[in-house]
Amino acid sequence: MQSSQYTEYQSDSTEKPEFSSQSDSITTAWDYLVSQEQLEKEAKLLMPYDPKKCSYEMGEIRQQLYACLTCYKSKNEIENDQLSEANKQKIEYNAICYSCSIQCHSGHELVELFTKRDFQCDCGTTRFPNGSECNLRKSNNDIPSSSNIYNHNFQGLFCHCDSIYDPQVETGNMIQCRLGDVCNEDWYHDYCLVTEAKPTKDYKDQLKDFPSLNDFDGFICWKCINNNKDFFELIKSDNKIVHRVMERKKINRVKDSVKQEGQGSGKKGDDGDDEGDHQFKKRKLQQDFSIFLNPNYQENFKASIAARPSSTIISNFFKNFPFLLTDDPIYEPENDDDNESIVDLGTRAINTLPREQAVQGVEAFNDIKDKLKLFLTPFAENDKVVNKEDIETFFKKLKEKRT
Repeated sequence: MQSSQYTEYQSDSTEKPEFSSQSDSITTAWDYLVSQEQLEKEAKLLMPYDPKKCSYEMGEIRQQLYACLTCYKSKNEIENDQLSEANKQKIEYNAICYSCSIQCHSGHELVELFTKRDFQCDCGTTRFPNGSECNLRKSNNDIPSSSNIYNHNFQGLFCHCDSIYDPQVETGNMIQCRLGDVCNEDWYHDYCLVTEAKPTKDYKDQLKDFPSLNDFDGFICWKCINNNKDFFELIKSDNKIVHRVMERKKINRVKDSVKQEGQGSGKKGDDGDDEGDHQFKKRKLQQDFSIFLNPNYQENFKASIAARPSSTIISNFFKNFPFLLTDDPIYEPENDDDNESIVDLGTRAINTLPREQAVQGVEAFNDIKDKLKLFLTPFAENDKVVNKEDIETFFKKLKEKRT
């Protein structure tokens, strides 16, 4: 993040004073307080919950998850991003809850996975290096869940293309599979859903038929569809359920290889076409496709069940995936008190002290506030800026007086 230069706004002037030769670290006292308040608000938007409880004891739930790559590499003895041959067959991933990402792994390299279904937090279990304790449960050797299912997301990789997600350089949209039967709720680039070819500079032209993010309420990838093909072939033409069917274009090598096979055999189909062309047409009909679901798709799925009560394909599918019929609630920790600033928190902490200590704390706080105000007044009156050295000098002198 680039640092910014702040200048103080004067109510009796239409312009802000300019400081062409000042350091980027220079700021006025007022703008510093404003910027700190803004940073607090941004932090609370990113981390709105009170991180005081590990979700491990809640069992397998749908929740916001993170993967700790620092502990993953340590546990599996990965050096320079290389996994030893001995550990390839026994690699262990990990998933941690929102609270543990802050209280137990705040200094580690984390990957935000957003939400996954039926997951138990791994923090404080044997999936972590020896001695890695959950600071919230005070445990470091619990048994991890046997039902957690991991994929390449827990290495920091996403999509069929196995790429690292970098929000600083990513230009397209990524969409999470709602079903997750095969892909384990993986995230896909929009362009990877359209074609298996690598994106080009003008890849957005390939997305002209891609639905708007506001027009659908769920997405199911071609991998999960292929594993439940009978069901999706049955419902893909139902426009009450399906907003759009997105075929995934194969690259030319598929057609070329089939043509070569046909040329080698020299056989003709009944209609006079090369058998290779006939095979290509057949393969084209079996092309991979993903599905985008309409808003309110749960109710329309229920209507489909009611309309076909004797269909074992439909009934068996929803026995396996009942969450597609109802709301799938996401566990969220209790909200943090988002109305309190750092100053508010300090004041509240003082109020919890015994009366005599609280009075002393308030007096000390007010004394510092008055001295700081007195110190900053000349800067404000003369349109001067306050830099880091000024503030450090102020507190150094204050400390010397108290000692």
